[in-house]
Amino acid sequence: MATSNRNNGLVEEAFHLLVRTITRTDPSRLEEWVGLGLTMTQIRLLFVLRLQEGANARLLADLLNVAPPTFTRIVDRLVRNDLVRREVDPRDRRHVLHFLTENGRETVAEMERVGRARIERVLSHLSEEQLERLVLALNDLFTATEAVEVEERPAGVRV
Repeated sequence: MATSNRNNGLVEEAFHLLVRTITRTDPSRLEEWVGLGLTMTQIRLLFVLRLQEGANARLLADLLNVAPPTFTRIVDRLVRNDLVRREVDPRDRRHVLHFLTENGRETVAEMERVGRARIERVLSHLSEEQLERLVLALNDLFTATEAVEVEERPAGVRV
């Protein structure tokens, strides 16, 4: 029982530190995003499309955890803003593939540049040893996140 209580305390401390860190390191990036007039889901889709160019609506809706009609509305606005384009799948004309436009790629790159500059300033205050520990801890956190995503993924969906 003591181990469980200690673990709960560590989880609580990790949670609060992560939230505090994110809220203090993200302001410039969030300000940049707000200026675009996009929702967080639309922004997430832009970043997903950067890694999943040409993905179909079903996969993207699953990755964003939204219903297909909601996904369509999300994409409609991005298409109107010339950030995303749709193309009919040449292998199966019933499917539509999604791609970032040049404007979309530039927008994602600028959002990333602003966020990265802030994080690099923060990380410059850490020693090499501290950076090594941070990288190890972030790798562990990422691995745990992937495991949870696999557990939560609907049956039959592969990413």
